[in-house]
Amino acid sequence: MTDSNPLPAEQQARRLLEHASLTRRLANAPFEVLSGGHANRSWRVRDEQHAWCVRLNSIDAECLGVSRVSECRLLAMLGEAGLSPRVLHCDAESGILVTQFIEGAHWTRESAIQPENLSRLAGYLRRLHALPARPGMAAVDFSRQADRLLRLLAPGVVPEALESASRLVFGRLGQREVSVVCHNDVHRLNIVDQGCRIWLVDWEYGGLGDYLYDLASFLCYLQAGPQVCAASVSYTH
Repeated sequence: MTDSNPLPAEQQARRLLEHASLTRRLANAPFEVLSGGHANRSWRVRDEQHAWCVRLNSIDAECLGVSRVSECRLLAMLGEAGLSPRVLHCDAESGILVTQFIEGAHWTRESAIQPENLSRLAGYLRRLHALPARPGMAAVDFSRQADRLLRLLAPGVVPEALESASRLVFGRLGQREVSVVCHNDVHRLNIVDQGCRIWLVDWEYGGLGDYLYDLASFLCYLQAGPQVCAASVSYTH
């Protein structure tokens, strides 16, 4: 689904909710806009018993390397394993997704690098990376993903030296031939902390890949120094 649809996003979402039996009751409920995300529009919607996150794909996500079909299959498996919010409805064709809304707090940069939280995240990722792959799950190659995103940027935005160095690194990583279930966009704003446990949300880039990308993603977003990087590696493996 793209923004070429003339209906306002909330109206689109309500119509799609109304057409599915499991979500029809949410179609006329109050919508609360949730901020964040570049490829989606999201709302918190409540029924008599639960709060749900309703997400509508707002642009052509394929240009960003997103596979909605793979995401639906991945979320079903993660929900069964207790690693992601419960899915009420996922329709890859229309771009509508309804999951349980998780109440909790996002980590700050300071809390994210605390040893206790590094250990909690490492335990979560170990469980994730140990899950068996399922048919239809997308394979994510970050070298190709980097090229795809680079083509969306204006010329000269990425320094030539950085681009050249990254190709060398991706070439070395490509020789590892590691393929496990990954989130591929791990950063503190995609972590919801309920105190008793943490959740990873926003799985649109998830799929089969190298577990090092999950670790590198988290550290890169934090702009973590050598000490935190070394501690993170020791917790994870």
